[in-house]
Amino acid sequence: MKVIFLGTAGYVPTEDRHTNCVLIKDLDLILDAGSGFFRFPKFINPAELHILLSHFHMDHIGGLTQLKGLLRDKKTKVVNIYGHTGIKKAVTELFSPPYFALPLEKHPFKILLKEVGNSKFSINGAKIISKVFPHSNPRFSVGYRIEYKGKVVTFVTDTIISNKQKDFVRNSDLLIHEAYYPKGYEEPAKREWHSITADVAKLAKETGCKKLALYHFNRIFDPKLFDKEAKEIFSNSLLPEDLTEITV
Repeated sequence: MKVIFLGTAGYVPTEDRHTNCVLIKDLDLILDAGSGFFRFPKFINPAELHILLSHFHMDHIGGLTQLKGLLRDKKTKVVNIYGHTGIKKAVTELFSPPYFALPLEKHPFKILLKEVGNSKFSINGAKIISKVFPHSNPRFSVGYRIEYKGKVVTFVTDTIISNKQKDFVRNSDLLIHEAYYPKGYEEPAKREWHSITADVAKLAKETGCKKLALYHFNRIFDPKLFDKEAKEIFSNSLLPEDLTEITV
């Protein structure tokens, strides 16, 4: 699988980093649709596009409203958008006045909203396992485990590290996990339901993951700090830049 990081920042984009969006090119599959979403047409031109949403905060879904413009010259006929309970309400409202002028049903391609929770389903030959983790508001974030041709990519963001994640991420070839706060910021991390970098690195090490990609950075810190803290615990961690490509 070729994994391309289209946006790596959490909440606020920077000059160098857009917000949350990861493409798995082989599967025409996108994880979250933050401000980095606009980049995906450079890499794929699918008849059917699949978008897996972790939750409905704007830095994870705001890019969806770009679909009509981004697919103007593409062959895409169907866009499948997956998410937890409330996806139909959340996305329909996003595409409605006063937020947006073009309703879902007026787009020149079909947009299908699909509800997932603790689920198993398939996309283009890949086995997808979705799992619901707690978050502050709304009180969930969906993680996705993608198994394809003997390889595993797991994606978890906007939640606190817990034992519930261990079996879900175990033996991942690539674990993509948010690292929003460095050490010393345990209190705001707990309050906001975000992860401490050291805890993410421990999770990767304890569960036999082969590679860890840190993701969803807090812009008030130098990203190199996250990289340093992770490598002290799990040496095979990396700090993707926007447009970094990893082959799994």
